[in-house]
Amino acid sequence: TPEGDAGEMLFLGELIDGESLDTLIDSRKLYEVDEGEDASAVLQKRIGTMAMQLFAALAHVHACGVVHQDVKPANIMVDTNTWRISLIDFGASTIAKPDDFDGRGNVRAPMKGSTPVFASSRQRRLHAKLRTLRDVNKKRELLQSELLSQLDDMWSATVTCLEMFAGGSAWRGNMASSDAWAAAGRTLSNIPLGSMQVALPAAVKDVLEACLGSAGATGGVETAQQVADDLARACGVAV
Repeated sequence: TPEGDAGEMLFLGELIDGESLDTLIDSRKLYEVDEGEDASAVLQKRIGTMAMQLFAALAHVHACGVVHQDVKPANIMVDTNTWRISLIDFGASTIAKPDDFDGRGNVRAPMKGSTPVFASSRQRRLHAKLRTLRDVNKKRELLQSELLSQLDDMWSATVTCLEMFAGGSAWRGNMASSDAWAAAGRTLSNIPLGSMQVALPAAVKDVLEACLGSAGATGGVETAQQVADDLARACGVAV
């Protein structure tokens, strides 16, 4: 608490020497490599490792009983010396009740906010329902009856990973991610190869596709830690 002002609380955060992921994508700095390097191999390893870090960060967040709800490139800071990522901006996050998380990555909490193009189908449906309600109590009841889970964060994280490989929104035709997933027949195999800035390795594609399938309730993985482990194996790096 600042001296002389007991009514305020001061939070200190890590100073991150870097830039936001969306800035690095837009400026193409994310895709810069040294002269003479195998650009494809370097970038696949770089982005794959960053994707693994993102899911590892979410695994910690979920184990603490928090649903972030707004995972996107603008909310990720990157140290461009090491390509280490940090998940930031918990302004839209909610904390689960003690009985609604298990400390192992399964968590349920009320929706608070999201960015539509990165939001899961469930988040978008809830937003649509809320727009039809005027009564505050009914809105509150809806949010308490239809909780979000770790799967909704995992959806947004997967979309973020695809934005890294694609160099932006080209892979989804500038549609909302849930619409693009439906239009592609719920498989990444139907995403045009020409929309990718960096070729999506088959093993990584399989992991990300399983993650999107989980959020769509069609099977797949259950926790962010599982995805982090799968990506580490796919990229040959340590979690």
